[in-house]
Amino acid sequence: MKNTITTSNDLSQIMIVVPCALTVVGIMHQLKTEPGIKDVINIIKHIDDAYDEILKKPYSMVILNISNTSKQLADEIRFIKWCRKEKPNITIVIYTHNHKVSILKYLSSLGIRVIISQYELPSIFMELLVESLSSSIALYSPMIKKYYKSRFLVS
Repeated sequence: MKNTITTSNDLSQIMIVVPCALTVVGIMHQLKTEPGIKDVINIIKHIDDAYDEILKKPYSMVILNISNTSKQLADEIRFIKWCRKEKPNITIVIYTHNHKVSILKYLSSLGIRVIISQYELPSIFMELLVESLSSSIALYSPMIKKYYKSRFLVS
């Protein structure tokens, strides 16, 4: 019997690009609760390493940390733009504690499928991840929606 993730999107590989080891452990724990994806995860600690790695395997999803610092944020945005050009069908999931509405809006304009606050419950993380595989619209976690609504960006 195929699991929800495999059935809905033929998911072959997940790349996690997150520098914080504790955050990676939390993401890994959540992903491993979903049957069938224990062996399709690759962890990248530095965004510069993600470019070469993404060309080596047929990644279907990238879970990307978005930081608050200007330099890191610029590097992360550059990576997203590069992914859109080189791998336009890849699903990019943003996992962030950066709640600046201007940044969130810009990320959405780059074709990000899912934006999840790092302060959400783990169950929300997995729910949005699974839903993103069959959804054609951008998805936002409840906290991200709250920030958007505060600026009248999402109904």
